[in-house]
Amino acid sequence: MRIIITTILIILCTTTFLSAQNLSLRNTNRLYKNQAYKEAIENYKNLKQTEEVLKKLGDCYYFTGDMAKAAFTYSSVEDNNGQITDYNRIYRYAQSLLALKDYDKADSYLLYYQGKDWNTKEFLKELEKSTPHNFTVTPIRNEGTNSDFGMSFLSESEVLFASSRNLERPVYA
Repeated sequence: MRIIITTILIILCTTTFLSAQNLSLRNTNRLYKNQAYKEAIENYKNLKQTEEVLKKLGDCYYFTGDMAKAAFTYSSVEDNNGQITDYNRIYRYAQSLLALKDYDKADSYLLYYQGKDWNTKEFLKELEKSTPHNFTVTPIRNEGTNSDFGMSFLSESEVLFASSRNLERPVYA
């Protein structure tokens, strides 16, 4: 009798846990669909790491700009014998690899995505030759309480900008 009761309790606990896991996955997928990626990341990390969970976790990292974690998560899908077959996800994986400067692996995914051979290293060399990068960036000090935007250069030493500053108290430098 004791064995039967123990077996029934184990089955009950297991089904309760599995249904809670499915409910949690459903809620997390709802967060993902509503583009609440930061919250979805926390939930996906606590779920069982299935192929679906890893793919969506990688997407969440990608959409929040954490390319290193996105690439690692996408590669985890492949390490667990899964495949990334979704066209857009392949592009995201390639972009996250490019951000990590893993150009050779990114090029192989871009080949699949674009349908033509892609050589990022060669492209960057050509870009460096054809595009001059001879400018200097200097910070502009803003002591106002409001933000400025829409800056355009008039000459070497003059700029024109649109501002949300108070017109009754103009401060121009």
